Amino acid sequence: MSFGAVLENLASYTELDLRDRGLSAEDCQQLARRLKNNETVKILDLSDNRLLDEGCKALADTLRSNTTLTSLDIRTNGVSVEGCKALADTLRTNSSLTNLRLGGNRVGDEGCKALAD
Repeated sequence: MSFGAVLENLASYTELDLRDRGLSAEDCQQLARRLKNNETVKILDLSDNRLLDEGCKALADTLRSNTTLTSLDIRTNGVSVEGCKALADTLRTNSSLTNLRLGGNRVGDEGCKALAD
């Protein structure tokens, strides 16, 4: 199914596997906008794409209002400390996300510390 079709039918998914689809930061921003008020997607796998910090920040913004998503996999997406700090800030108020996978990114010690604080 094309990415556009996935966006159009987002309400029909509880688990969304978009790993290794060549998604960009712009694609992620589109998805994040659709997820803001989504009440069905609980598990989202975006691993092995090119989301970068911009996509990660869009997801962090979405998680401020989305209380349905419980698992987010953004491994190997070119995310750095900047994106990690945006997520860390959001996770201070979001209690629904219980599983976050970030391996294979460049978050370093500073990003890990931000998440731990």
